[in-house]
Amino acid sequence: MLGNNEPIQGVDLPEVFSAMVGELPWRNLKAFAMANPQLSKRCTAGGHRLEPKKRKRIEKILFQEAEKEEYSQAFTNGVFAHWYPVHEDLHKRLEEYFHSDEYKEYREGKELEEDTYVLPDDVFGNVFRVEELPQWRVLLCFSPLQFTQEQADKVLKGEGGGEALVAKVQELEEKIAALEKERDSAANELTRSQAEQQKVGQAAQTLRRERRELAAEARSLQSKFDSSQAENKSLRTKMEEIEQELHKRSASVESQSKQAVDRLKTELESFEGEMGEWRARYENQCNEYSKLDEKHEELQRAFRNQKKKLDEAYREMDRLGSYAELILDHIDWPKVGAQMKLTSTLKRQFNNLIRSLNYEDDRTLTIEGTLPDFWKRMQVLETKLIDAICESNTREVAEGDVEEYWRGLTDDFEDVYISLEGRAVLLRMLQDIFYQTLEMRDLETPKIPRPRR
Repeated sequence: MLGNNEPIQGVDLPEVFSAMVGELPWRNLKAFAMANPQLSKRCTAGGHRLEPKKRKRIEKILFQEAEKEEYSQAFTNGVFAHWYPVHEDLHKRLEEYFHSDEYKEYREGKELEEDTYVLPDDVFGNVFRVEELPQWRVLLCFSPLQFTQEQADKVLKGEGGGEALVAKVQELEEKIAALEKERDSAANELTRSQAEQQKVGQAAQTLRRERRELAAEARSLQSKFDSSQAENKSLRTKMEEIEQELHKRSASVESQSKQAVDRLKTELESFEGEMGEWRARYENQCNEYSKLDEKHEELQRAFRNQKKKLDEAYREMDRLGSYAELILDHIDWPKVGAQMKLTSTLKRQFNNLIRSLNYEDDRTLTIEGTLPDFWKRMQVLETKLIDAICESNTREVAEGDVEEYWRGLTDDFEDVYISLEGRAVLLRMLQDIFYQTLEMRDLETPKIPRPRR
């Protein structure tokens, strides 16, 4: 048996390979070029594209690569795989046999591998066609099919073509005999026509005088007829050319229209899929907005309730604050400051608060307005921050940038931390002041006690 990996004498591999590539449809040639990285890189180098008008250039590069690879089986198998189905009749005959039970039994009887392909002599004689010699030479050189030496000689030398030639000669002889019969029949018809013409000539002698009178008019009419015939022939030729041109244009327009329809259909399917995704997103967003609206309403109700409670607390603080201010007015602050003993924790908190607030160099603290006013200003920062957190989903969409929105709240968090620490320190200081300067029994009297002398 001869396989692809054995040298074949008496065959020009480049010529057979070139013939195989030349029979590839453009779609198959492009698919092979794209599947081969090295070939694709060379074909597209310099900005070239894989287009039908560049076929000669691509084939030239393909021949160079095949020659560089010495027409190895690893390289040519891909080209053969694209070429083989192009010849439908040959492909069908071979595939029907290789997938038949007959070949399976033959392969098992010969103990051949499953991927081994051979043709017994009787089967080869049935599937081999002399008129398909170029295709069989491609099979001999580049297919996985294994040939016997006799089969290879028959493919290379074109043996078996004599019977086909004899059949063609016989067919031509039959056609010649039929034409000769037609010729004899035409000759007989001509003889009969001549006899009739003689009879007509004799009768025409009596009309010769009239013919002479009408000869001039007949010649004139004949001239016009010949002119019209020539013009008609010219018009018929032009009409045929126009019909051919229209047919070509119609085929071209139909092809372009089909391509445009396929492209628009693909784009439409893509747009419909994308529209479905956006519709689903829109519905989810609407549901999310609905939930946010409900949550916003709940937060608004909670905010109003809290604000109502806060207003009541402020009114109560105002009522109680007046009493504390009366107490504070009767305190001897210089003496209290000298006698007050702050705890170590309170001092550390106070010092940390001073550093966090980063006041002037003298480190003095002042409270503008009354104590409740100062307290309310601190609470405004907390309320603003809580509102920003609770409404973050809505405000993030309005801002358009989630990261930038939360980065803008960094300083607000720090300010609230400092405010909470400051008020905690202030409460502790007030607690120490009250409970270090006043005695509980003094508060039992209905009047504000005066400081002791």
